[in-house]
Amino acid sequence: MKKTAGAGLTTIDTTAGPFTVNNTGTIAVQSGSMTIGAGTFTTPGTISVKGTGAANTLTVVGNLTLASGSVINVELDGAGGAGGAPNG
Repeated sequence: MKKTAGAGLTTIDTTAGPFTVNNTGTIAVQSGSMTIGAGTFTTPGTISVKGTGAANTLTVVGNLTLASGSVINVELDGAGGAGGAPNG
């Protein structure tokens, strides 16, 4: 599952029951924000939040259950160039 449609918010409502991803695929927030609502979110796969210099977020309201092979990727990105780079 990939969230790429600009800076808006995508919400997955889990109030009717748990949200379970039963494969080792990836949930990727590449722009904007994604919220997985109250309940339980379970995944054996990868969660990725891409750094673009803008505020990209993944919010899990409730419980997050990961498997032993789960991976969480958080890419950090900031302003580059003169004065913007670390030690620069």
